[in-house]
Amino acid sequence: RVCLSNGIKAEIKVNNQVGGKFFMTDITLKELQLISDILNAEGLACKKARAYSKTLTDVDLSGTLARIADEHEQRYNALLALIGG
Repeated sequence: RVCLSNGIKAEIKVNNQVGGKFFMTDITLKELQLISDILNAEGLACKKARAYSKTLTDVDLSGTLARIADEHEQRYNALLALIGG
């Protein structure tokens, strides 16, 4: 396990699927750090979009920002699942 900058602990090995078969792939510490950086960016973008969506009076714009927040949250969760967090 490695502790990333955002406090998430991750396994070095990641499950991959090729041709219907699963195998383990070692990923480097640099790759984990890059994933951590992306997690931080996605988390921040989600929080900001969610906060802005709650402050707007324009219903359409508020809904658009809420959808954007949802998309960032989905990417965040997918990356987190990738590293086994």
